[in-house]
Amino acid sequence: MVYNLLMLMSWIVCRMPHSWLMVLGKGLGVLYYKLIKKQRNLAIKQMKESLQISQQEAEKLVRLSFINMGRNFMEVLYMPALNKKNFSKYIEIDHLEIMEQALAEKRGVVVLTGHVGNWEWLSASFTMNDMPVTAIAKPQPNMDYTHALDELRSRINVEIFSRGTSELSVSGTSNHNSSSWVGILFQFFFK
Repeated sequence: MVYNLLMLMSWIVCRMPHSWLMVLGKGLGVLYYKLIKKQRNLAIKQMKESLQISQQEAEKLVRLSFINMGRNFMEVLYMPALNKKNFSKYIEIDHLEIMEQALAEKRGVVVLTGHVGNWEWLSASFTMNDMPVTAIAKPQPNMDYTHALDELRSRINVEIFSRGTSELSVSGTSNHNSSSWVGILFQFFFK
């Protein structure tokens, strides 16, 4: 049911002007900020402690973060509407030639990014410029949500391998007609 609801929302969102998404995303972020008290208070506490800022400054930063999440969510739903003709209206790519030069070496490129801004559109920025993207994603606790995200990503030609499953090793070997090692996967951060 969640999958169908998200895909229906995406269908509706894809028929709206992008400016409306930003307004709706802001409203969604503010609503989430007000409703999710436990996460909001934890975020405020962590901001105050880690950044050494006042309660008021922390509340403002956390509220802006929630607004950003709401906008990102709306833009993820909007991904099927992205194409080579309209994409440049929403995002500007600096120094794309660096990626093109690296890909021309035919050795592959690894791009590491944090969850800053709309990281889903980072993948779109490459695929809209005819660059292949394979991403590693963590399955969400709700598999309907995971399937919807994977479907939306596939609409912008992003291939997904699920982290924490055997899909990484199976897909890695099944996509290559060679018995040689292609790469090594390792965990960057340990707890």
